[in-house]
Amino acid sequence: MQIAPKRGRPPIRNQAMTAAQRKQEQRLRLATKVNGVGDIELTDAECLAVLANSHWPKGSAIDKDAWQQLGKLRGYL
Repeated sequence: MQIAPKRGRPPIRNQAMTAAQRKQEQRLRLATKVNGVGDIELTDAECLAVLANSHWPKGSAIDKDAWQQLGKLRGYL
């Protein structure tokens, strides 16, 4: 008799993460990528996250870069 595999998403670590822990890790990855960007272009989702997040204030350099990149991605520039 063969044992059926468990259903659901397998844990990334030894223990399963809660939804809040997964979201916290996602936000940390986004902040790390955006802060270390330099000349690397952001994706559409990353630009929108920068513009919607109060962590990066309006008028800051990263805010302006996100607007420029979003315009390029959507064909406005």
